[in-house]
Amino acid sequence: MATLRDRALLVHRFVVDTVRHLDWLPSLLARVTLGVVFIQSGWGKLHNLPKVIAFFTELGLPRPDLQAPFVAGTEFVCGWLVLLGLFARIASVPLVVTMLVATVTAKADELKHYGDLFGFTEWTYLALAVVVIVQGAGATSLDALLARVLGLSASSPAEEKRYTVLFGRGLAAGFAAAMVIVTAWWFGASHNPCDQVKDARFAEIVKTSNGEDEDAADEAKGTCKKILGWQKEGKDPAAELKKEESSGDEGGEGGEDQKPE
Repeated sequence: MATLRDRALLVHRFVVDTVRHLDWLPSLLARVTLGVVFIQSGWGKLHNLPKVIAFFTELGLPRPDLQAPFVAGTEFVCGWLVLLGLFARIASVPLVVTMLVATVTAKADELKHYGDLFGFTEWTYLALAVVVIVQGAGATSLDALLARVLGLSASSPAEEKRYTVLFGRGLAAGFAAAMVIVTAWWFGASHNPCDQVKDARFAEIVKTSNGEDEDAADEAKGTCKKILGWQKEGKDPAAELKKEESSGDEGGEGGEDQKPE
């Protein structure tokens, strides 16, 4: 008579043996997702370079006139390579770098809590790209076709060279250390830009940024970012802030004049 353990083993084998025939699917889904997204993104950037350059300038990236076409071309070309599964591992590396830069620059303002990072689409694409780098393009790819034609295959554990073992373990240790360092930095560092504002004229804004009213705090943090930006440009933040408030008041008055009586 079959025991409970025997029945559990049968179920386990049934599930594993069945799903094993779908091992081509995860890599294909990852490649299609990354490929379509980055082809569209790169193509859009290539046809709107002035806007992309202006956006990169706003983010404070160096040489936006060079970086914008480079990023656009990289996304477009690497997107096609990943989609087709041709040199997919190599093509996924620039996409990881692109998503890291996008997260640090364009999305940094939205990181209010540590868990917010995992809700970003940039993080999802980064994770998918890492899957392709580690697992490869899969059976349904040009890489797999080239491997069959050229007779390429990975070394068995017994045949693996010592330097590849050391390099692989070094990469694993490096990634683990980076994760620990980033996590420690996140919890230890301040993410409130108002903490960098030392001008006593803006003490009330700094105080508001640490208040319990989230809407007021977010508005104060936005103002602090503007103040820091004006300071970098060598402008008087107080004067610039006054100009901005005056222009806003004039816009509001103009809107009221246009209302029907």
